[in-house]
Amino acid sequence: GTRGNAVVGASDRWLRALSARLPARGDTAWKRDWLARGAEADRRCRAALAVDANHEAGAICAALAHTPRSAAVVVGNSLPIRCLEWVPLADAVDRTFIAQRGAAGIDGFLAAGAGAASTGRAVTVILGDVAFAHDAGSLALWRAAAAPALSAWVLDNRGGQIFAGMPVANAASDSELEQLFLTPTGLDPVAIAAGFGVSARTVDHTDWNLA
Repeated sequence: GTRGNAVVGASDRWLRALSARLPARGDTAWKRDWLARGAEADRRCRAALAVDANHEAGAICAALAHTPRSAAVVVGNSLPIRCLEWVPLADAVDRTFIAQRGAAGIDGFLAAGAGAASTGRAVTVILGDVAFAHDAGSLALWRAAAAPALSAWVLDNRGGQIFAGMPVANAASDSELEQLFLTPTGLDPVAIAAGFGVSARTVDHTDWNLA
């Protein structure tokens, strides 16, 4: 149904119903141009990641490359979900992504991964180190998950790096930026996971081609 200018209901069903009412456009010049521009964007993304392989988007590409397409991918807020938009489309198409907005914006993603895995589906969680710290207690739920049904990639980048790409980074000194915006946790995700009995290891871009 509708309420004013809002559409209330399942978005996928609404979009399918809407597309069924639209006339078929076929192979139009607009469509070809759109696909060509998308392919060019993918090419530029890949070229940029080849130069800076240690970028967070590169880590997300690696995570997706090591995640079966049948698995659900839980994507953390702040920088990870924005980096997902920079990932070449071929790495992200035909996948099931799960996102949410917690009370603090970044909380609850480890719990969400455990919940999604309880359906029997393989799940990969991609989240930042601050989001990991906010929900580390949910690793207690992970011990019951059968490996490799549930896995996580923690972007341990000293927290809050989304702000490093915003105008505030140019207006604040390095110390001010770190104190007020970057908020590094100083925690070791691998040690924390081990404390909960969850297997973990540290990798960097030199390891991302490993299975």
